[in-house]
Amino acid sequence: MVVKAPKASGFSERLSFIDLFCGGGGAARGYTLAGFSPILGIDIDHYALSTYSENFPQAQIMNENIAELRGEDILQKTEVEHVPLVIASPPCEPYTSANVSRRKRPEDRLYEDPKGQLMLHAIRLIGDLQPDIFVIENVVPSISGELGAILKEELSYQGYSKIHYNVIEAQYHGVPSIRRRVFISNKRFSLPKRRAQRVMEVIGDLPDPRLPHGINGHEFVPLPAKYEEAVYKVQQGQSLVFFRGAHEEFNNYTRLRANEVAPTIMGKSRYIHPFDERLLTPREHARLMSYPDNHVLIGGPSEQFNIVGESVPPLLTKLMGETIKKELKSE
Repeated sequence: MVVKAPKASGFSERLSFIDLFCGGGGAARGYTLAGFSPILGIDIDHYALSTYSENFPQAQIMNENIAELRGEDILQKTEVEHVPLVIASPPCEPYTSANVSRRKRPEDRLYEDPKGQLMLHAIRLIGDLQPDIFVIENVVPSISGELGAILKEELSYQGYSKIHYNVIEAQYHGVPSIRRRVFISNKRFSLPKRRAQRVMEVIGDLPDPRLPHGINGHEFVPLPAKYEEAVYKVQQGQSLVFFRGAHEEFNNYTRLRANEVAPTIMGKSRYIHPFDERLLTPREHARLMSYPDNHVLIGGPSEQFNIVGESVPPLLTKLMGETIKKELKSE
């Protein structure tokens, strides 16, 4: 399905981008704040794509499996001859250490796991589109073992010989939650250091979600019945749930520390308010990921939690976009 939209006034093809695995537009939000315009967002998830369309009505959307698309299809739909920037966030499940079922050999995660192969399809489409700059975001284990050399080789086949693995920790650049990710690009990024606000600095002004208000995504989310009594005993920094990942232990239903940055926000993350006996809302998760409040979330709480947790913090891509814009304008 393709939905076309007219180009917004002030549209600059020189500062435009195509968004592969666009999700709900976290990465796109940052780039637009830096002055870029999205031409096209592609995703297979209905709620994520609806969220993207709601927030970026000027962009076309494609509800398609990227493995079945060609660069020619994309250029025909967008009616552009060249796009300066392509961004992509292929699924991280095949690579993350939180996945107990991930393939043992790193190279099998890329070549044998169907979801892992989507990284190769992102690279293939980047090769088809030949942007001036591309940025692929994923978890750091996506370049572990032999994968680092393999991905560079795959990108070299597409005409990109200088590849940088930009490992960025979001909390050191103003994002109020921990998030360590790699941004694979033909550009090296050196982002400015910024102090991140602490949890209550970020969410403290939001009203109790059980009271009337008009804030999107700030609906009350009840605790599962089995945790309703136990939650009163959970102190800041403590968790109700523990589980084993591929190599380490993870936790969930954690009460946040009021005066620290939040832990990593993921799609399945559920956090307990520092001082209240309730779960944080999707909007509170979004704030902890540096989303502005005007970024609309579509779907029920589960879909909204997933849209936020599986995204890229907008503040990071805003900083990246500002450096890319300088380079593109200088050419």
